[in-house]
Amino acid sequence: DRRRFLAQDMYARMPRATALAVVAALILAGPAAGKKKKSSKVTVDDSAVETLPMEEMLARASNSTTTALVFVTVADSMCGEECAKLDRMVSRAASDLRVKEPSVRTYRVVLDEEYDMSPAAAAILGRSPTLPKLLVYREGEPVAWTGPTARRPPSGAGDIDADSPALAAEAGLPTSSKAIVSHVLAEVARPVVQTLKTAKQTERFLHLDSWAAQHATEDATRVVGFFPDADSERYRVFRAAAAKLQSLVSFGECFDADIQKKFLGQVADRPVVQIVKSVKHERKLQFGGRWTVPTLTRFVASHMGDLVRDVASQDIFEEAVALGLPTFLLLMPDEYEDDQAQGDIMRNLKETAALFRDRVTFIYGFKDTDPWPSLMQALGLTARAEEVGAFLIFLGTGDPLGRDWRQAWLPPEGNAPFAIYEMVGDAPDSPHLLTKARMQAMVEKFLVSSQKGGQDGTTGSWDEELEAPEVVVEGRAASAAAAGAAEAGGGGPPVG
Repeated sequence: DRRRFLAQDMYARMPRATALAVVAALILAGPAAGKKKKSSKVTVDDSAVETLPMEEMLARASNSTTTALVFVTVADSMCGEECAKLDRMVSRAASDLRVKEPSVRTYRVVLDEEYDMSPAAAAILGRSPTLPKLLVYREGEPVAWTGPTARRPPSGAGDIDADSPALAAEAGLPTSSKAIVSHVLAEVARPVVQTLKTAKQTERFLHLDSWAAQHATEDATRVVGFFPDADSERYRVFRAAAAKLQSLVSFGECFDADIQKKFLGQVADRPVVQIVKSVKHERKLQFGGRWTVPTLTRFVASHMGDLVRDVASQDIFEEAVALGLPTFLLLMPDEYEDDQAQGDIMRNLKETAALFRDRVTFIYGFKDTDPWPSLMQALGLTARAEEVGAFLIFLGTGDPLGRDWRQAWLPPEGNAPFAIYEMVGDAPDSPHLLTKARMQAMVEKFLVSSQKGGQDGTTGSWDEELEAPEVVVEGRAASAAAAGAAEAGGGGPPVG
């Protein structure tokens, strides 16, 4: 009241013209008058993000039982505003996570041109990484970033989370701090291994009930471990393998005696690990190897798919090669598909695959059937398609021995390089050469040569056509003579 009185008194003492000018100025200024103008510059609280060298980050994240968000980027001079935008998003997400889930740690790693990629770093980033990159560590192992990308904020929102479409398109990264927080919280809530406590829950997890069977997807494969208790070295091996493969397949565990009786037929008096699939021809596969983490992870990875994969799309091809085992490709002319010999060829290929499944991935296709015209061009085979009947090719992601199964499995980046290690070709119209004895001998020779380091490999990628190794094609007469030798157990013609 005193302020109002003083204002009225001051107004009364003013000359009339001056008072009118003051009133007009206040009206024109509007509601913003008298308020302090906000700065357009937005600051970010960076205290929730800890910047570490790569090796120290690996040590901390790998030895932690809690969830960690890891942001790997490069110096501003090497990236620019795109990296700076994502850096700001991560900083804001880290601040939110510190409130919503204090157990989550956020680390930033900044690499420069002088950084020498260590094997441990290459295992999670790739040999030629695309940066910046986001990872989540759970139970000491990295998990591929599969979080959603956020929608573009409303125009004029003025949010620091202003999106970065280029990053999202090129690296599959989120475009807002909210998307980062949402994904990390979901990862915290999702168990690395799901504990199966009821029969209904187990049926749903294994896609054995009617609803789950109808809604099963291509990734419906599950790994389940039945254990007497959790206090054993084999159980610890199982948990470690699950952590390393959490980007690849879902794991479950069961300690309940009644559930074990229902699904095993008896109580598990010793650890039992099974791969359970949605396909009827190979419903369950039981682990019977040595109880070490590399052995179990390789068994799961090599047996979770089909014994022999029909490459009906480029995605299937890339998934097979990305698995980490050397890949044996049998690429045939389309006329072999209609030939009566196809049954014999596929039987020979499957029997060969059954012998080497844990060390080699087996795939096949037909030259003129999609997606092979484009894949052949990428592999550098188009120019030789007419002079060669079937191609028999060993290829992979760069190491003929396959990946290191002591490391966590992470999907390679979209432009990940691959290599052709060895390739042979048959003369046209020679399906009789594709015998089990010959294919088995080829795989054995390749594996022995790889162990000795004898495979040089020709590298390539989807970005440019690969210059494939030279192919020696046997003539028709030689092929016919060799076919007789192959049928007699001779192993086929000396092609290279």
